[in-house]
Amino acid sequence: MTTKADISGTVARDALLARFSAWLADPAACGRDYSPSTVKKYVSAMRVLHRILTEELGGAPDLEKLVPRDLVLARQHVIDSGRAGTVANVIISAGKAWARALGKESEFAPVRMVSLGWKPRRALSKIEYNRLLRALEGGAISTGRGNLMDTALRDLALFALLLGCALRAKEATRVTVTDVTLGPKSGYVRVRAGKGMKERSVPVAETFRPWLRSRVTELWEGLDEGEVKAATLLGRGGRGGDAGKPCSLSNVRRVVLAWGKKAGISDIHPHMLRRTRAQVWREEKGLEATQLLLGHANVNTTVRYTAKLEEGEGAS
Repeated sequence: MTTKADISGTVARDALLARFSAWLADPAACGRDYSPSTVKKYVSAMRVLHRILTEELGGAPDLEKLVPRDLVLARQHVIDSGRAGTVANVIISAGKAWARALGKESEFAPVRMVSLGWKPRRALSKIEYNRLLRALEGGAISTGRGNLMDTALRDLALFALLLGCALRAKEATRVTVTDVTLGPKSGYVRVRAGKGMKERSVPVAETFRPWLRSRVTELWEGLDEGEVKAATLLGRGGRGGDAGKPCSLSNVRRVVLAWGKKAGISDIHPHMLRRTRAQVWREEKGLEATQLLLGHANVNTTVRYTAKLEEGEGAS
Protein backbone atom coordinates (compact mmCIF):
# COMPACT_ATOMS: atom_id res chain seq x y z
CA MET A 1 0.00 0.00 0.00
CA THR A 2 1.34 3.43 -0.95
CA THR A 3 1.68 5.76 2.05
CA LYS A 4 1.92 9.53 2.29
CA ALA A 5 5.62 9.09 3.09
CA ASP A 6 6.09 7.08 -0.12
CA ILE A 7 4.37 9.79 -2.17
CA SER A 8 6.38 12.52 -0.47
CA GLY A 9 9.62 10.62 -1.11
CA THR A 10 8.74 10.14 -4.77
CA VAL A 11 7.98 13.83 -5.22
CA ALA A 12 11.29 14.80 -3.59
CA ARG A 13 13.19 12.32 -5.77
CA ASP A 14 11.54 13.56 -8.95
CA ALA A 15 12.31 17.16 -8.04
CA LEU A 16 16.00 16.27 -7.61
CA LEU A 17 16.04 14.38 -10.90
CA ALA A 18 14.45 17.32 -12.71
CA ARG A 19 17.32 19.51 -11.48
CA PHE A 20 19.81 16.81 -12.48
CA SER A 21 18.30 16.66 -15.97
CA ALA A 22 18.63 20.42 -16.37
CA TRP A 23 22.23 20.28 -15.15
CA LEU A 24 23.14 17.51 -17.61
CA ALA A 25 21.55 19.44 -20.49
CA ASP A 26 23.66 22.53 -19.75
CA PRO A 27 27.26 22.08 -21.03
CA ALA A 28 28.36 25.21 -19.22
CA ALA A 29 27.17 23.79 -15.91
CA CYS A 30 28.26 20.16 -16.15
CA GLY A 31 31.30 20.57 -18.38
CA ARG A 32 30.12 17.88 -20.79
CA ASP A 33 28.08 18.02 -23.97
CA TYR A 34 25.53 15.27 -23.38
CA SER A 35 23.03 14.39 -26.10
CA PRO A 36 19.31 14.54 -25.20
CA SER A 37 19.14 10.74 -25.34
CA THR A 38 22.02 10.42 -22.87
CA VAL A 39 20.40 12.92 -20.52
CA LYS A 40 17.18 10.90 -20.62
CA LYS A 41 19.09 7.63 -20.13
CA TYR A 42 20.99 8.95 -17.10
CA VAL A 43 17.87 10.30 -15.42
CA SER A 44 16.12 6.98 -15.98
CA ALA A 45 19.16 5.14 -14.60
CA MET A 46 19.04 7.24 -11.44
CA ARG A 47 15.41 6.20 -10.95
CA VAL A 48 16.49 2.57 -11.28
CA LEU A 49 19.34 3.21 -8.83
CA HIS A 50 16.89 4.70 -6.36
CA ARG A 51 14.63 1.63 -6.66
CA ILE A 52 17.54 -0.80 -6.24
CA LEU A 53 18.85 0.99 -3.16
CA THR A 54 15.36 1.06 -1.67
CA GLU A 55 15.31 -2.74 -1.96
CA GLU A 56 18.87 -3.25 -0.75
CA LEU A 57 18.72 -0.83 2.18
CA GLY A 58 15.14 -1.47 3.24
CA GLY A 59 14.04 2.13 2.69
CA ALA A 60 14.23 5.00 0.24
CA PRO A 61 17.74 6.53 0.15
CA ASP A 62 18.57 10.23 0.17
CA LEU A 63 20.16 10.74 -3.25
CA GLU A 64 21.80 13.94 -2.07
CA LYS A 65 23.82 11.77 0.33
CA LEU A 66 24.84 9.16 -2.24
CA VAL A 67 28.09 7.33 -1.38
CA PRO A 68 30.34 5.10 -3.55
CA ARG A 69 29.14 2.01 -1.72
CA ASP A 70 25.66 2.64 -3.15
CA LEU A 71 26.95 2.17 -6.70
CA VAL A 72 28.77 -0.99 -5.66
CA LEU A 73 25.51 -2.35 -4.19
CA ALA A 74 23.64 -1.51 -7.40
CA ARG A 75 26.32 -3.15 -9.54
CA GLN A 76 26.11 -6.35 -7.50
CA HIS A 77 22.29 -6.24 -7.59
CA VAL A 78 22.32 -6.12 -11.39
CA ILE A 79 24.86 -8.95 -11.59
CA ASP A 80 22.82 -11.11 -9.20
CA SER A 81 19.67 -10.54 -11.22
CA GLY A 82 21.45 -11.95 -14.28
CA ARG A 83 21.08 -8.78 -16.35
CA ALA A 84 23.64 -7.58 -18.89
CA GLY A 85 26.76 -5.76 -17.70
CA THR A 86 25.80 -2.75 -19.82
CA VAL A 87 22.81 -2.16 -17.51
CA ALA A 88 25.10 -1.88 -14.50
CA ASN A 89 27.50 0.37 -16.40
CA VAL A 90 24.79 2.86 -17.34
CA ILE A 91 23.76 3.07 -13.68
CA ILE A 92 27.38 3.57 -12.60
CA SER A 93 27.96 6.24 -15.26
CA ALA A 94 24.80 8.05 -14.22
CA GLY A 95 25.80 7.77 -10.56
CA LYS A 96 29.21 9.24 -11.28
CA ALA A 97 27.61 12.12 -13.17
CA TRP A 98 25.35 12.66 -10.18
CA ALA A 99 28.40 12.65 -7.90
CA ARG A 100 30.05 15.25 -10.11
CA ALA A 101 26.97 17.43 -9.76
CA LEU A 102 27.36 17.12 -5.98
CA GLY A 103 31.07 17.97 -6.15
CA LYS A 104 32.10 14.44 -5.13
CA GLU A 105 33.61 13.20 -8.39
CA SER A 106 36.92 12.07 -6.87
CA GLU A 107 35.18 9.97 -4.19
CA PHE A 108 33.35 7.91 -6.83
CA ALA A 109 36.26 7.50 -9.25
CA PRO A 110 37.38 4.11 -7.80
CA VAL A 111 34.00 2.46 -8.51
CA ARG A 112 34.68 0.02 -11.34
CA MET A 113 32.52 -0.70 -14.34
CA VAL A 114 31.46 -4.26 -15.21
CA SER A 115 33.66 -5.80 -17.88
CA LEU A 116 31.65 -6.12 -21.09
CA GLY A 117 33.17 -9.56 -21.49
CA TRP A 118 31.30 -10.62 -18.35
CA LYS A 119 28.30 -12.86 -18.82
CA PRO A 120 25.95 -14.02 -16.05
CA ARG A 121 25.95 -17.73 -15.27
CA ARG A 122 22.78 -19.29 -16.66
CA ALA A 123 22.52 -22.12 -14.15
CA LEU A 124 24.45 -24.57 -12.06
CA SER A 125 25.97 -27.50 -13.90
CA LYS A 126 24.90 -30.99 -12.83
CA ILE A 127 28.21 -31.44 -11.05
CA GLU A 128 27.91 -28.10 -9.24
CA TYR A 129 24.32 -28.87 -8.27
CA ASN A 130 25.31 -32.20 -6.73
CA ARG A 131 28.32 -30.71 -4.94
CA LEU A 132 26.19 -27.92 -3.51
CA LEU A 133 23.51 -30.27 -2.17
CA ARG A 134 26.19 -32.51 -0.70
CA ALA A 135 27.78 -29.53 1.07
CA LEU A 136 24.43 -28.33 2.42
CA GLU A 137 23.54 -31.75 3.76
CA GLY A 138 26.98 -32.02 5.36
CA GLY A 139 26.39 -29.47 8.11
CA ALA A 140 26.29 -25.81 9.05
CA ILE A 141 29.04 -23.27 8.45
CA SER A 142 29.78 -19.84 9.83
CA THR A 143 29.54 -16.94 7.41
CA GLY A 144 31.74 -14.86 9.69
CA ARG A 145 29.20 -12.32 10.92
CA GLY A 146 26.93 -12.63 13.88
CA ASN A 147 23.90 -11.06 12.19
CA LEU A 148 23.94 -13.41 9.21
CA MET A 149 21.92 -16.56 8.69
CA ASP A 150 24.44 -18.93 10.24
CA THR A 151 22.14 -21.67 11.57
CA ALA A 152 21.82 -24.90 9.61
CA LEU A 153 18.03 -25.06 9.23
CA ARG A 154 17.72 -21.43 8.23
CA ASP A 155 20.36 -21.85 5.54
CA LEU A 156 18.63 -24.97 4.24
CA ALA A 157 15.32 -23.09 4.09
CA LEU A 158 16.98 -20.34 2.05
CA PHE A 159 18.25 -22.80 -0.54
CA ALA A 160 14.89 -24.58 -0.55
CA LEU A 161 13.20 -21.33 -1.54
CA LEU A 162 15.78 -20.30 -4.14
CA LEU A 163 16.74 -23.66 -5.63
CA GLY A 164 13.66 -25.70 -4.76
CA CYS A 165 10.99 -23.10 -5.58
CA ALA A 166 12.77 -20.74 -8.01
CA LEU A 167 11.92 -17.69 -5.92
CA ARG A 168 13.64 -14.37 -6.41
CA ALA A 169 15.90 -13.46 -3.50
CA LYS A 170 13.61 -10.64 -2.40
CA GLU A 171 10.57 -12.91 -2.56
CA ALA A 172 12.35 -15.48 -0.40
CA THR A 173 13.06 -12.93 2.34
CA ARG A 174 9.33 -12.17 2.63
CA VAL A 175 8.02 -15.72 2.98
CA THR A 176 6.36 -16.28 6.35
CA VAL A 177 5.77 -19.53 8.20
CA THR A 178 2.07 -19.46 7.28
CA ASP A 179 2.96 -19.15 3.58
CA VAL A 180 4.37 -22.69 3.60
CA THR A 181 2.05 -25.65 3.08
CA LEU A 182 3.62 -29.12 3.28
CA GLY A 183 1.81 -32.41 2.82
CA PRO A 184 2.97 -36.03 2.71
CA LYS A 185 3.61 -35.93 -1.04
CA SER A 186 3.48 -32.26 -2.00
CA GLY A 187 4.44 -28.81 -0.87
CA TYR A 188 3.67 -25.23 -1.85
CA VAL A 189 4.91 -21.78 -0.96
CA ARG A 190 2.65 -18.78 -1.35
CA VAL A 191 4.44 -15.73 -2.71
CA ARG A 192 2.44 -12.75 -1.48
CA ALA A 193 4.59 -9.92 -2.81
CA GLY A 194 6.14 -11.03 -6.07
CA LYS A 195 7.38 -8.71 -8.78
CA GLY A 196 4.63 -6.22 -9.55
CA MET A 197 3.06 -7.20 -6.19
CA LYS A 198 1.47 -10.26 -7.83
CA GLU A 199 0.60 -13.24 -5.66
CA ARG A 200 1.26 -16.81 -6.79
CA SER A 201 1.64 -20.30 -5.36
CA VAL A 202 4.72 -22.30 -6.30
CA PRO A 203 5.48 -26.00 -5.78
CA VAL A 204 8.44 -27.13 -3.70
CA ALA A 205 10.71 -29.69 -5.36
CA GLU A 206 10.64 -33.00 -3.49
CA THR A 207 14.30 -32.87 -2.42
CA PHE A 208 13.78 -29.61 -0.56
CA ARG A 209 10.50 -30.27 1.28
CA PRO A 210 12.20 -31.80 4.36
CA TRP A 211 14.39 -28.72 4.63
CA LEU A 212 11.39 -26.40 4.79
CA ARG A 213 9.54 -28.72 7.15
CA SER A 214 12.48 -28.73 9.57
CA ARG A 215 12.72 -24.93 9.56
CA VAL A 216 8.98 -24.49 10.09
CA THR A 217 9.10 -26.97 12.97
CA GLU A 218 12.05 -25.14 14.50
CA LEU A 219 10.12 -21.87 14.49
CA TRP A 220 6.93 -23.41 15.91
CA GLU A 221 8.95 -24.94 18.75
CA GLY A 222 10.98 -21.81 19.49
CA LEU A 223 8.34 -19.07 19.37
CA ASP A 224 4.96 -18.30 20.86
CA GLU A 225 1.96 -18.92 18.59
CA GLY A 226 1.43 -15.21 17.97
CA GLU A 227 5.09 -14.71 17.10
CA VAL A 228 5.41 -17.69 14.77
CA LYS A 229 2.42 -16.64 12.66
CA ALA A 230 4.16 -13.35 11.92
CA ALA A 231 7.64 -14.84 11.61
CA THR A 232 9.47 -14.74 8.28
CA LEU A 233 10.99 -18.07 7.37
CA LEU A 234 14.46 -16.53 6.97
CA GLY A 235 14.13 -14.04 9.82
CA ARG A 236 16.32 -14.01 12.85
CA GLY A 237 13.81 -16.10 14.76
CA GLY A 238 14.27 -14.30 18.07
CA ARG A 239 11.68 -12.84 20.39
CA GLY A 240 10.79 -9.20 20.83
CA GLY A 241 9.96 -8.49 17.19
CA ASP A 242 13.02 -10.07 15.56
CA ALA A 243 11.01 -13.03 14.27
CA GLY A 244 9.03 -10.87 11.89
CA LYS A 245 12.04 -8.97 10.60
CA PRO A 246 13.11 -10.24 7.15
CA CYS A 247 16.76 -10.78 6.39
CA SER A 248 18.43 -8.43 3.95
CA LEU A 249 19.33 -9.19 0.34
CA SER A 250 23.01 -8.63 1.10
CA ASN A 251 22.82 -11.29 3.81
CA VAL A 252 21.21 -13.71 1.36
CA ARG A 253 24.06 -13.14 -1.08
CA ARG A 254 26.70 -13.68 1.60
CA VAL A 255 25.16 -16.96 2.74
CA VAL A 256 24.79 -18.27 -0.81
CA LEU A 257 28.39 -17.31 -1.58
CA ALA A 258 29.68 -18.94 1.60
CA TRP A 259 28.00 -22.25 0.81
CA GLY A 260 29.05 -21.98 -2.83
CA LYS A 261 32.67 -21.63 -1.80
CA LYS A 262 32.35 -24.69 0.41
CA ALA A 263 31.06 -26.58 -2.63
CA GLY A 264 33.83 -25.17 -4.84
CA ILE A 265 31.58 -22.78 -6.78
CA SER A 266 33.24 -19.37 -6.51
CA ASP A 267 30.94 -17.40 -8.81
CA ILE A 268 27.61 -18.50 -7.38
CA HIS A 269 24.83 -15.99 -6.73
CA PRO A 270 21.14 -16.26 -5.69
CA HIS A 271 19.70 -15.76 -9.16
CA MET A 272 21.76 -18.67 -10.48
CA LEU A 273 19.74 -20.96 -8.20
CA ARG A 274 16.43 -19.63 -9.55
CA ARG A 275 17.60 -20.16 -13.12
CA THR A 276 18.69 -23.70 -12.31
CA ARG A 277 15.23 -24.68 -11.05
CA ALA A 278 13.59 -22.90 -14.00
CA GLN A 279 15.65 -24.93 -16.46
CA VAL A 280 14.66 -28.21 -14.83
CA TRP A 281 11.01 -27.21 -14.50
CA ARG A 282 10.69 -26.33 -18.16
CA GLU A 283 12.15 -29.68 -19.18
CA GLU A 284 9.75 -31.52 -16.87
CA LYS A 285 6.56 -29.44 -17.03
CA GLY A 286 6.76 -27.27 -20.14
CA LEU A 287 6.88 -23.57 -20.91
CA GLU A 288 3.49 -22.42 -19.56
CA ALA A 289 4.01 -24.13 -16.21
CA THR A 290 7.45 -22.53 -15.96
CA GLN A 291 6.00 -19.09 -16.67
CA LEU A 292 3.61 -19.56 -13.72
CA LEU A 293 6.43 -20.84 -11.52
CA LEU A 294 8.63 -17.81 -12.22
CA GLY A 295 5.84 -15.25 -12.12
CA HIS A 296 6.61 -13.81 -15.55
CA ALA A 297 3.91 -11.63 -17.08
CA ASN A 298 5.20 -12.30 -20.60
CA VAL A 299 5.95 -15.81 -21.81
CA ASN A 300 8.73 -14.44 -24.04
CA THR A 301 10.61 -13.52 -20.86
CA THR A 302 10.36 -17.16 -19.80
CA VAL A 303 11.62 -18.33 -23.18
CA ARG A 304 14.73 -16.14 -22.86
CA TYR A 305 15.16 -17.02 -19.21
CA THR A 306 15.15 -20.76 -19.84
CA ALA A 307 17.16 -20.73 -23.06
CA LYS A 308 19.07 -23.95 -23.64
CA LEU A 309 22.22 -24.16 -21.60
CA GLU A 310 25.64 -24.87 -22.97
CA GLU A 311 26.30 -28.58 -23.33
CA GLY A 312 26.92 -30.20 -19.97
CA GLU A 313 25.04 -27.64 -17.89
CA GLY A 314 21.77 -27.98 -16.04
CA ALA A 315 20.84 -29.64 -12.75
CA SER A 316 19.11 -32.95 -12.43
